Amino acid sequence: MGSAGTQKMIGLVKEKTGYGVSIIVDKDIQTHASMVSASTRSPMHVIRVNPTYEKYGDYLVAVQCAMLLIKWGDPNRIADFVVRNEKANLLINEYSEDIVKKGFSSDAATQYARMIVTGVLQQLNSIPIQMLSMDMVDNLCPDLKDLQEESVKNELREATRSFSKKIQKATPKSIFDKNASMNAAYAYKWSLISGNRSVLLPFKSLGYVNKGRKLADIYEEMEKPSSGSRKWVHAEKPGRATGKKRSG
Repeated sequence: MGSAGTQKMIGLVKEKTGYGVSIIVDKDIQTHASMVSASTRSPMHVIRVNPTYEKYGDYLVAVQCAMLLIKWGDPNRIADFVVRNEKANLLINEYSEDIVKKGFSSDAATQYARMIVTGVLQQLNSIPIQMLSMDMVDNLCPDLKDLQEESVKNELREATRSFSKKIQKATPKSIFDKNASMNAAYAYKWSLISGNRSVLLPFKSLGYVNKGRKLADIYEEMEKPSSGSRKWVHAEKPGRATGKKRSG
């Protein structure tokens, strides 16, 4: 994780939060990367990278640093979406009953319902700040552009695997729609940053591009900073990346 862009983001985090960044390759995390913010009791930000995605490590660390900069720069900017365990369990029970009707055993249905409910709740928390963070990295880390493109395209490939007929049949429609719409929003945001609209084709074929665009617009409103909170983030390169195309 030694690229100039990654080190720049780590330096910005240290400068703006007063805490350093520790990077760990961790086979136990389920996501590509994760982050735990520092506190007075734990005076170091910890970023974990899944070894399966370590080849994208420099970009993944830069994105996690961007998330830290956003959270510490304006804590109220991106709200945390919290669902109590009781509510999550009610959703799991509701969807597992639906999945049993599709031919699953009770245990398999509960396990699958837990996975998809947890996944959608995680998306609600992560997609808005991920979209803003990849925009920031695109602005501040020109040396990471190629790696960013590879990483985001890989994320989208993984996301569209859920479009298989087998998964569509097994997944309750309301959950499938939410998952696909949020992934479409992520793809739409990337199409604006990269100028590559081909990433939208899988979502267009199933009719989710418009839903993704609408969600992206909502997230765009959520991304607007409080007065003065963003000045230091784009000090070197003012203006948003939204709608711009890469050169070359």
